[in-house]
Amino acid sequence: MSDTIDLHISKPVEAPARRVEVFTGAGRRRRWSAQDKAAIVADWDNVLLDLEADPMRCRDRLDWVAKHWSRIDQRVAGFTRTPAQQLCQQMAFTPFVFENVGDLIDQSSPDLYLFSSDYPHVEGGRDPIARFEKSLGDRPDAIRDRFYAENFLRIFPAARAA
Repeated sequence: MSDTIDLHISKPVEAPARRVEVFTGAGRRRRWSAQDKAAIVADWDNVLLDLEADPMRCRDRLDWVAKHWSRIDQRVAGFTRTPAQQLCQQMAFTPFVFENVGDLIDQSSPDLYLFSSDYPHVEGGRDPIARFEKSLGDRPDAIRDRFYAENFLRIFPAARAA
């Protein structure tokens, strides 16, 4: 049996939720204090406002879910890193040159993407660096350094020159 959290807000974000129910299985209801319920609703309202302002922030949603799930699953409560931290530390993506890496970075994290030319395959294009530079636009040098070198070296630290 798996636990689920079912939050239903039937009114617009401007109106606070009146009822929060958490179902933890057939025939059982988890008893939440009024303070816990208020905290969940407040957090949920903040998430909705954040999503309205910036809908591509998946990592915030993951962290929010883990935060609240940890209240009913002790295994989640024992995590030492948030889901966003785990993703950024354990995952990396190499975008194609026709993808807008600047937008991808803005919508997630500069720690997730690293350069690849796809050489000698045609998908890499004739001038991948110029195309990535164009999509990176006026982003700071620190983001460029992560994209072109540091994210790779984080994954393959032995490749760093002495």
